[in-house]
Amino acid sequence: MNNSEIADDLQLTLTWGAPFELGASRFLFDGYIDYSSAASDHAAEFHFNPQLKLDLGHYRGHPGVLYAGIEYSYWHHKYGLADDVMDTESAVSALVKFHF
Repeated sequence: MNNSEIADDLQLTLTWGAPFELGASRFLFDGYIDYSSAASDHAAEFHFNPQLKLDLGHYRGHPGVLYAGIEYSYWHHKYGLADDVMDTESAVSALVKFHF
């Protein structure tokens, strides 16, 4: 299938980032929501991915450089597939992020 045969759709992406402190610890709650409409060759899809991260760099005098935390991923009709193989994903993951 070449690009001229792929049906167009619409996508909406919402993102957020909310830093907060609890005592001497700094956290970041961020993430995104993606929605893509259906077209003749794929189903509509929805992806929700929030993350909660502890700012480990803050403890070494370099805030915003190193984070560790968890994320949740919920994806309905992953990649626009509406079948038994890839219909829905729901997963919790550990994560480490290093910004340089």
